Amino acid sequence: MKNLLYILVLSTVALASCDLESSDNGDLDGYWLLERVDTLATGGTLQCRGDQRFWSFQSHLMQLTQGGTGADAMSFRFQRQGDELTLDNPCVFNRQKGDTPITDVEVVQPYGVNALTEKWSFRRLTSDHMELESDMLHLYFRKY
Repeated sequence: MKNLLYILVLSTVALASCDLESSDNGDLDGYWLLERVDTLATGGTLQCRGDQRFWSFQSHLMQLTQGGTGADAMSFRFQRQGDELTLDNPCVFNRQKGDTPITDVEVVQPYGVNALTEKWSFRRLTSDHMELESDMLHLYFRKY
């Protein structure tokens, strides 16, 4: 009985000392396929489902990948405040060589990002669909 009491006390202390980081991003967390890009100024539409361009969100990082391989991945820090999403601090993600800051916006433009720091408004966010709008573009995503 005495051993059981020690085990219970040690288990309680061990669990209380754990500090798990959790995300409060709700439906935003996950892997999103960019399906369509609408240009607001011209009304043009680009279907890009077949290009396999993904945005993925976890904690305070957003990663851009093509084809789901993780090769040539890029990451942004992001902040979500209400219906606003801000992306900043873009880097090329490389575990072996370290992350390299992105200084040329052309690298991220195929993913619908037109500035190294950009603000988006959520037009729709559910567990399986997301729509984002900036000053220039309206992006349509499907959760993958």
